[in-house]
Amino acid sequence: MIGIDTNVLLRLLIRDDEVQFARLVAHIEAGAWAGGVVVNLVVLVEAVWVLTKQLRRPKPEVIGFIEDLLATDGLSLQQESLVVRALAIWRTAKCDFADCLIAELDREAGATTTLTYDEDALLLPAFSPVP
Repeated sequence: MIGIDTNVLLRLLIRDDEVQFARLVAHIEAGAWAGGVVVNLVVLVEAVWVLTKQLRRPKPEVIGFIEDLLATDGLSLQQESLVVRALAIWRTAKCDFADCLIAELDREAGATTTLTYDEDALLLPAFSPVP
């Protein structure tokens, strides 16, 4: 199994650099990814941030990208069940995907709430304002 960095994931998703994309596809077709690929949570969150904030991709499109990753054979998302839960929350939430994932990670770790100053995150029941 190999891991991929955010820039590799973004090349796959948005094909913004055709030369790098072609090299990546050739690498995949040569069997280099035959043992599987893992996308860790940091890479996923960073990619979502780049897509939504820097590239201004619409939220439904980014949700579709994540769903495609979840459905891709040979590709695993770290803590996939938490990603699925965070994605379900994010569909209707005003906050960022990262906030939804933080809420699920903290809940999984046993936290009863997550303190924040983020007004959008406070709209989720998992968050509480700093007293």
